[in-house]
Amino acid sequence: MIHPSNVLKRGEDNVTNSAVLCRLAVVSAFVWALPGVAADLVTVGAASTTSDAPIYIADKKGFFRDEGLEVKVTNFRSAADMVAPLAIGQLDAGAGSASAGLYNAVSSGIKIKIVADKASSAPGYGATKILVRKDHVERGRYKTLPDLKGMKFAMNAPGVSNTATLNALLKSVGLKYSEANQSVLGDMRLHKLSAWGGDSV
Repeated sequence: MIHPSNVLKRGEDNVTNSAVLCRLAVVSAFVWALPGVAADLVTVGAASTTSDAPIYIADKKGFFRDEGLEVKVTNFRSAADMVAPLAIGQLDAGAGSASAGLYNAVSSGIKIKIVADKASSAPGYGATKILVRKDHVERGRYKTLPDLKGMKFAMNAPGVSNTATLNALLKSVGLKYSEANQSVLGDMRLHKLSAWGGDSV
């Protein structure tokens, strides 16, 4: 398992770092209800990542209901896909990382506000990981970072923060972003990665 945060701390620019290091909760509105009043429905988007676990745990254990909220969680392949539903009011809140879609929406005047950090990547403790297939390691295809050249990387969506992580990782060993291949694999299920074969990561 490669820890991109160990690469990022070497000195990437602030814009790239903010895109990679911040796993953000994008919230348009939470309405808190008084006891005894019918629960307010709040629609929340999640990407089924490990940093979304508190959302699912709170829902399962009834923490939202205790606060007078009825929360409906909808799963998306990435936070980038939540931007449009947030913009038109189909979602009240979205949890995920910053993306090109988010930046474009904000710059266009769409009223979306970042209100909390959902997971952080402190030096040496990155929230984002890059996994290399076990058979690549066993047969010697992958030994060190330069061996990533020419490999195929699965991304959950275009323009997400993982692409900036990959770019920083490749640059750290003198490789260009174009020297690795990317493919969008919506639900990121690992059994699909093994089915790719060849030089897929």
